[in-house]
Amino acid sequence: MSKYAPYIYQGWNCVICGNTPETFDHIWNCSDNQYLLMKIRDDTKSLLTNLLVSMIDNNQHIIYDVNLITDLWSTTRSEIFLNFIDFIKGFIPLKLMRWLTQFNLKQNDITSIINELRDFVDERILTDIWIPRCDRVHEMETMMGITNIMKRTKPNEVFTRNFNSSSSSISSFYNTINIDDLYFGLRQKIYYGGDLLDFTLHVNHVL
Repeated sequence: MSKYAPYIYQGWNCVICGNTPETFDHIWNCSDNQYLLMKIRDDTKSLLTNLLVSMIDNNQHIIYDVNLITDLWSTTRSEIFLNFIDFIKGFIPLKLMRWLTQFNLKQNDITSIINELRDFVDERILTDIWIPRCDRVHEMETMMGITNIMKRTKPNEVFTRNFNSSSSSISSFYNTINIDDLYFGLRQKIYYGGDLLDFTLHVNHVL
């Protein structure tokens, strides 16, 4: 947000934990989102297992332990392999493709499995992490009097105000707001793509 409108959001930290500046990577690694991320990852493992069970002939007595794809389930940043965070971003690890190939599945079946996994992860990230994050941003903007017009106005045309004086209000907001009460904003799939200005009309901007 600070890159999009630094004259408005300068000094803002992550709206979930309030402890560190929000970056694209921090959204997934935020300490307050870790449980949700682990739950999505584990549910993705279960989905992959169920998809294999439905497609593989039981007479083959094949053992398929999805945990063997260790790189895919890692949430630790790596410059060497693609992990679950990369999968969230839309990258498909070659190791996943090779692992599925060993079960003699048709290419269409492999594609179908990957598509179902991607759709599942997209939907869960959207509903469990991204929408609550955007709703919280919207709530903070409302509390601080930040309007859509201000976000579209050039810096030298914005009515200046001292947002630093509101730092205590921001800290109070981090500590007291109940995320369960904020599920009212974004209701469309914007995580991958979408028009920036159309998005800000409703809640906030796409990272």
